[in-house]
Parts: sequence; structure tokens; C-alpha cells
Amino acid sequence: MARGTSGITKASGARSARDLLARILEERELAAAVRALEPSALLRVVEKVGLEDAGEIVALATPEQLTQVFDEDLWKSAVAGDDERFEPRRFLLWLEVLLEAGDDFAADKVADLAEDFLIMAFHRLVLVVDMDALFEEMAEQGEDTRRTERALESALSEELDAYRVIARQPDGWDAVVTLLTALNQSHHSLLVRLLERCAAMSSQLIEEGGGLYDVLTDEEMLAGDVAAEREDRRAAQGFVAPSLARSFLTMAARAGDDVATRDPSTKAYFRELDRKTHGPKASARIAAEPQRTKVASLLATLAEVEPPALRLAAGPDEPLKLPLESALEELFARDPSQFTERMEELAYLANVLVAGSVTQGQRYRPTFAMQGALCTVNLGLELANPRGAPVETLRTQGADQLFRLAFATLRRDVAVPAGRVSAHLLATQARAAGAEDAVRRATDAETPWTARAEVESLLTVRDAPEVLALQGLLDPCPALSGPLASASAQRRGFVATRVELAAARAFLHRLAPALVPRA
Repeated sequence: MARGTSGITKASGARSARDLLARILEERELAAAVRALEPSALLRVVEKVGLEDAGEIVALATPEQLTQVFDEDLWKSAVAGDDERFEPRRFLLWLEVLLEAGDDFAADKVADLAEDFLIMAFHRLVLVVDMDALFEEMAEQGEDTRRTERALESALSEELDAYRVIARQPDGWDAVVTLLTALNQSHHSLLVRLLERCAAMSSQLIEEGGGLYDVLTDEEMLAGDVAAEREDRRAAQGFVAPSLARSFLTMAARAGDDVATRDPSTKAYFRELDRKTHGPKASARIAAEPQRTKVASLLATLAEVEPPALRLAAGPDEPLKLPLESALEELFARDPSQFTERMEELAYLANVLVAGSVTQGQRYRPTFAMQGALCTVNLGLELANPRGAPVETLRTQGADQLFRLAFATLRRDVAVPAGRVSAHLLATQARAAGAEDAVRRATDAETPWTARAEVESLLTVRDAPEVLALQGLLDPCPALSGPLASASAQRRGFVATRVELAAARAFLHRLAPALVPRA
């Protein structure tokens, strides 16, 4: 039965993707609509259709869109907060999709990308060797070239210009050769530069001893340069680098009650954002805004087939308006420029959560991240001035400062106590010593959410809703799950008010009165 259900679900999903593609391709002025899309929206369309089937859409993208889409899609980290790394296999798939529109077309698209990026990408896929120079050097050193020749005979390779291009992995080799051949015909000077740089890096890879070290160092340096350029581009769009997100969240967790001054990470972020968004390109972006009206029907088509966002705390009614939201509305009426500053700060905080944190064992999706930022800042607003008018507090303190106040409070009063309660409950359970030790270590390190899986062991002796609620409270921005979710007046999914903070503490007190004093 389960297998049949799975098959139906997959078939339905495939039909939805095909239907979406057909409807998009029927749109009037499709080329203009696709080119007016924000890169993140374009990537959403491609992901929904499926990259393998999105060739017609990708073919319409501009070089600027592809650069920013690659910035987002080709770099991944295994764990939220870790530095992101380039994924060559995903790049290969993009090459194959571009080639569907024609070899010369793909070559033109690739030629518009940053040269350092192309060198790094192709070096991850191929070795480039000047064979005459290699064998001459081997002969001078008295080395036997026959073993090397036999190895080359069994390798996937192609001769281009004065170089032998050798596959470092068999997957996607045809696409690589096809594209390099097309570049040789229509962008020869670019290809020569790529081959020369890749050959310089590859020549060290085949040396003995220290040669391998040198090429790895050279490769990491180039990858670091490309990653830095990518971070610069994304910073100009408001994205937050994982390293900055880690730094901000680490300092926020240790913040005391005094958050009157802005932290160094946030200062640096907004200083750099201001520099990049007020340069010569800013006016061009503003002038292009009317063009974006052409994408309305395209995005509406996408929205029709997208599943609704999962709600952390589902309820029959819409969530109540937070005091923060009311204060923002009032601030907009009084001072639109200051309102804009607070909204930029909230967007920054949401990006921090996406880049550097987790919720319920998973990376933040953008919608959840904005909810997490709103709830945490709202709690900070209540903690900073319990009796004052929220809008007055919001005028004098930035959203990032209020977030830090609440974030430190939640770590101290909810997440860490939840870890201690979890370890205490596991200590009373037979054959759970390993899980208990893991939870205690994580709690001592003030990262109790990393032991979420071990807390699941409590399901054998405790009710599932209770365990779910306990797991939710382990998070950096504690999530309201199980009985805490149903009791939440806000229905936002995260601790957002002093009342909900007290409810979380009361829940932990009920589970372990000796560990968590009554609120």
C-alpha cells in the first residue's frame, strides 16, 4: 500500500511539473518576463519545473541572472552555518541543460561568466596537460613514459590546441568536451586562457611529493577568490554569509541586558550593503523596476502549483497581529525612512537565520526565517520596555539589538534548560545512557538542538506531543510545538511574547521542577 501511494505522489508531482512548464511556455512575452525575474524567483521556477526540463526557460536568462542563480544553486554546505562549497556535479547538470539549446548558444552563455569562476569549475572537472612539456620533463629526469602513456590510453581525454584535456570523473564528460569544442570555435582566446590556467594548476597535480600539496593550495586559493566574489555579489543583494551569521548569533547568545550599541558584525554588514547598493548600478536597478510588471502572470502560474508553506503551529484562524507589527505600521506613518531601516534589519535577521541556524532539525526556509525573526524581535521589544509604547522603543533601538536581547534570553531561560530537562528524563530511562550523555554534552556546550535526535528516545516512555514540544524548545529560536503550539495565542510557531516565554518555562518546570524554577 505504501509503495503504491508513493508512486501516485511521484506521478502527480511529475505531472504538476510538466503542466507548469507547458503553461509557462505559453505565456505571452515569455522572454521579457523571464529576463525581468529576480534571480531567486527564476531559480524557484527552475526548481519547480526541474532543472533537467527547464532548458527553454534557462535559455532565456541573462548572464547577470545566471551568475546570481549559480551563486545560489552551485554552492552548498552540509550543515547550516558551515562555509558553502562549490558542487561540480551540479555545474555539469547546468552545462547539459544549456547545451540543449545548441552548442554555440551554450558557449556564448558560458563565455559571459566570470573567468576565475570558469577556471575553478573546469579545474574541478578536468586535468589539462601540455603533453610535450610533460614527456620532455619526464625524459630529462629519466622517468619511464610508457606507464603514463598506458594510463592515458584508458582515460577519457580530448586534444585541444596544444593540450590534452583529461576527465577527472567520467560523469558529464560528453558535455564538457562539447562545450570546450564550441568555445574553441567561437571564443578561442577565452579557451586558450582557460587551458593555460588549468594546465598550470594541473601540472603540479601530477608531480610527486610536494607537487600535490602545491596544486591543492593553488586550487583552494582560486576557490577562495571565487567564493569571495560570490559573497560580494550576494551581500549587495542583502544575503548574509554563513561566517557572518555564525559570528552574529554567537555574540547574540552571549548578549546581556545592555544591547544599546550595535554589534560589530551587523555594523560591517550594513556599512558594506550601503556602499554596494548606492553605487552606479543602483540607479540602473531602480530604472528597471517597471519591467518587472511583466512577470506577474508567470509568478501567478508558479504560485498556483506550489504547495502551501508548512506552518509550524497550524490553527484554524489567522495569527494575531504582534505588537511589533502594529508598531511598524505606526512607525511607517510617523517616519517612513526609519520604518525602512527597521524592515532592512528584519530582512537581515531572517537571512542570518537562513545562513547560520536551524529550526526543528532543519535549515530555515525563508518564510520560517522571517517568522522567527519577527517573533524574536517582538519578544525583545516586550523585554526591553514592558510598560512603554512599542513604537517608541522601536524608534530608539534597532531590530537587530532587540533580537540580541531576546535571543540571549531564550538561550538562557528556554533552550539550555530544555536540554537539562531532556537529559534528566533520559537518565530515568533504561538503556538510554548514550543518549543522555550526548544531550548533556550538547547542553554544556550551549547547543542543545544538536542533540535533538537523542531526545527522540523519550518517545518510548513519554507522550509524543510532549516530546515534540520539548524538542522544539531546544532550538536557538525555540519553536512552539505539541501542546505549546495549541496553547499559543499568536500561532506564529516561535516564542514571540513574554506570556509564551512564561508558558515554555512552566512546561519545563512541570517536567522537572527541581531543574527549572517556576516562572
